[in-house]
Amino acid sequence: MDISNVNRSVEIEACRTEVSVKSTDYCCYFEKHPDTILCKNECWTCRYSDFGIDTGIITEKGICKYSVT
Repeated sequence: MDISNVNRSVEIEACRTEVSVKSTDYCCYFEKHPDTILCKNECWTCRYSDFGIDTGIITEKGICKYSVT
């Protein structure tokens, strides 16, 4: 597992489209995904992230779909 722990808040605020994130990244817009039991403030447990769980092809890099607008 590639650990980066990068705060992506500035990128998300500046970008109106999807932001590429790693599973251990985080930001100030984190909201816990309703289906997770973990209490980690990381992208892979956030409701706005997409790491391929819905498709069954789970990846280390994902997409943040939070919209600042």
